[in-house]
Amino acid sequence: MVEESTDHMVATSAQDLAAVPLEYVPIDVGPGGATLVAHDRNRLKQIVVEGLVPKRVLRVSSLPADVSIAARVESNAFQRARRLRRNAQAQFLAHVLAACGLPFLSATLLGLTAILFRDLTLFDGAIYSFLGSAGGSLGGLPLAIAISLVPSVLLVKRAYRVRAACPEPRFDEAMMAVTTLDVEQDAHEFFSSVEELVHDIGGLLAGKTSIGGDRAIRLARAFDELRAVAAAHHVHSVQALAGDIAAQFRGASRPPQRLFPGLYRRRPSVDISTVLAPYHPSRQARLPVAASIASTTLCGVLIALGTFLGSGVFRLSAEEALTLVPNEMVMFRSSASVVALGRGIDGPSTRSQDVMSVVRGPGLYWAWPRPLTDRTAIRLTDRLAEISVRYETQTSAEEVRVKFRYDITDLQAFVRLGPPELSDQVFRSALGQGFEEFVRGTRDMLVQQRGQVADVSVDKEMQAGMGVLANRFVSVVNTTKEISASGILLRSNPEIEFRRI
Repeated sequence: MVEESTDHMVATSAQDLAAVPLEYVPIDVGPGGATLVAHDRNRLKQIVVEGLVPKRVLRVSSLPADVSIAARVESNAFQRARRLRRNAQAQFLAHVLAACGLPFLSATLLGLTAILFRDLTLFDGAIYSFLGSAGGSLGGLPLAIAISLVPSVLLVKRAYRVRAACPEPRFDEAMMAVTTLDVEQDAHEFFSSVEELVHDIGGLLAGKTSIGGDRAIRLARAFDELRAVAAAHHVHSVQALAGDIAAQFRGASRPPQRLFPGLYRRRPSVDISTVLAPYHPSRQARLPVAASIASTTLCGVLIALGTFLGSGVFRLSAEEALTLVPNEMVMFRSSASVVALGRGIDGPSTRSQDVMSVVRGPGLYWAWPRPLTDRTAIRLTDRLAEISVRYETQTSAEEVRVKFRYDITDLQAFVRLGPPELSDQVFRSALGQGFEEFVRGTRDMLVQQRGQVADVSVDKEMQAGMGVLANRFVSVVNTTKEISASGILLRSNPEIEFRRI
């Protein structure tokens, strides 16, 4: 019963909409003396969408009048509705295609954010890893996919909302042909009353493409006056035209909105041709549906592709290097290649190890962005290796914290060890073990030199000379074969701190 009642109400509303005559009145208020056809634009749009054939009345000041003027206005209304539908379909298709590429773009932008923020103390290693893997380091592949899909889901939902708001004509344009048109010659008194007002409006509209400010205020007031006169003479089509145009000009007459003291938003303006288009009898230019969809889709794809490829650009200083490893799922020929912008393909200093490329600055480079390649930044100078060594004295046990600083002198040898994070971890472990053995051996030697009498003086001497001892250890380490083969050079004078445990 509810469905039948609803259908009956909709059918009754549609019949009432078609039963009320649709009134047209030619009036010379266009720019340059052009004629506009006054009518109820919103009602005509609803008639086109509902697929109704309304009754028509043409009111003129004197005969003869061109009755085909109504047919041209209705044809334009139908074409505008079709154009809106084409644009909505093309925009929806472009949004769907963009949604398919957004997960890859989202992961790429998160990876770029991780690279840009890697040197900021606010972002620790966990946040850097989370951004670089799109959340995969925390929740694995499901979380990474969910985070990457969020923009796509929002875009598709917005596309459905926009498409649902666009009118879709339900019948062919041929059904809009004017078959019956009643001509009423009862508008002579109305035209006599607005002759001077129409002349003033034509003068304000002539010679301008867009207006705002004071001229928009004057036009809004003039059309409001025209609406009042039309209402007094019961010319409803002119009343609807004047009210619609006055509202648009009134919006352009508002002063610019203040954002904050000293800065204002740009003053609004309105395009005259856009405002008068629904009331102009000339036929609008048509754009093929295929061309509209293809052009809109192509623009969206090109913008998305350009943004994705542009995210592959990166800059390195003279103290930086970068490793690039292609994704195994999308690995292809030359996927690990790097282009030095401004110096050609062979410009950068690169080294390929299996499928990994190593790029050393300075310069501006391009490589396939994430997720096609994984990037790891390497700082070549002033790298830090902090170790802690347990040191037992006669009275207590202490911990010696040493901050060794080192430089990478041979990048190829350093990368050969493995990923930079793993190499640093292995290097710190080796330094800690070696320095602990070095300190213990030195203390045992001092105790032995003093007749195996370990007193407090040995501990004081060790603490006082820990800096000299650390420099001696650095000299020994730099001469070892393992460190030399790793491309690492320790700096002298490391920072030393004693802590009681």
